[in-house]
Amino acid sequence: KTEIGPCIYFVCADVIKIGYYTINGGYISFHSQIHNFDRLYMPIRLQGVSYKWIHIGNNRLIGIKVTILDGARNVDISIIITGPILNEAIYDGYTVYDGMPACKLKLLV
Repeated sequence: KTEIGPCIYFVCADVIKIGYYTINGGYISFHSQIHNFDRLYMPIRLQGVSYKWIHIGNNRLIGIKVTILDGARNVDISIIITGPILNEAIYDGYTVYDGMPACKLKLLV
């Protein structure tokens, strides 16, 4: 069983996978795409987007107002404190994360 809190925002141009027994607080936003902006001579709107999966593992607790960006890979059994931003990275299991961008706060074992 996975719990989804209120006011969850999905920008889902690619896959967003959320594992079993995960608790998602309110006001979380998932963005599995990002706008390209490497051509300075062209409007950003015309440059298209890049797509990468978001994978949330099993047995996770994600606090309120967390932003999860494209390419974030979360291993099982960890806690995301309220408010951080998870960017393209692999986040270890048995760990508490906080900050912008998210970084290890402490180990659970």
